[in-house]
Amino acid sequence: MAGKKIKRKKKILKPEEVETLTEQFINFIKANVRWVIAFCGMFLVISALMWAYVRYTNSRNEQAAYAYYISVKNYRSLDDNRLEENLQKFLKNYSGHPLTKIAALDEVALLIKKGKWDEAIKECKKLLADIKHNSPLYPVALKHLATAYKQKGDYKEALSLWKKLENIAPSEWSREIYWNEALILQKMDNDKEAVEKLQKALAADGLLPDDFTIKLYLNRISHKLAQNNSPTK
Repeated sequence: MAGKKIKRKKKILKPEEVETLTEQFINFIKANVRWVIAFCGMFLVISALMWAYVRYTNSRNEQAAYAYYISVKNYRSLDDNRLEENLQKFLKNYSGHPLTKIAALDEVALLIKKGKWDEAIKECKKLLADIKHNSPLYPVALKHLATAYKQKGDYKEALSLWKKLENIAPSEWSREIYWNEALILQKMDNDKEAVEKLQKALAADGLLPDDFTIKLYLNRISHKLAQNNSPTK
C-alpha cells in the first residue's frame, strides 16, 4: 500500500565478517601506529595535567585555609587594627579564593565595630555583587549591610534590608529581624508598628534577644502609646 513503511531487517554479521572487521581494525592500528601512540601520549599528558591541577587545587585550598586560620586565630587578643591588617593581607594574597568571601565578611563586621559605616557599606555592597543570591553567605552579608545602615542612622534603608531578610534568612533569624525592625520603627516614631514587630519577635524562632528584653521594650512602648491615646491628656 502507498505510504506504508517497509521495515528493514537488521543485518546480522556472520562470523567471517566479524573477523574481517577485527582484522581491518588491527590493520588500521598498524598503518597508523604513530597517530595511535600520539593520541595515547596526549591522553596521558591530559591525565597528568588534570592530576597536577587537582593536587595544586587541594594544596592551595590547604594553604588558604591555614592562612585564614592564622589571620584570625587570635582575634580576641588582637587589637582591631592588627586584625584588619591580617584580613587585608589574606584578601590580597588569596584573591579569588572562595575563603576570601568569608574574610571579607569578617572585615565588614570589623569596620562596623570600629564605626566606619561608609567603608562597611561600600565593602559590603561589593561583596554582595560577588555572591549568588542562593549562597548561605548572602543573608549574612545583607545583615551586615542592614546593621551598617542602622548604625549610620539611615533608618529607611536599614528597614528595607531587614524586611528583605524576612524572606531569605533562616527561620532562626526571625526574632532578631523583627527586633531590629522594631527598634528602627521606634527611632522613626512609628511606635504602633514597633509594637507589632515586638509581638512578632516574641513569638518567633531564635534565641536573641531573650523574652525578658523584648517584653521590657514592649511594655515601655505600649505604655507610651496608651498615654498618647489617653483622653485626659
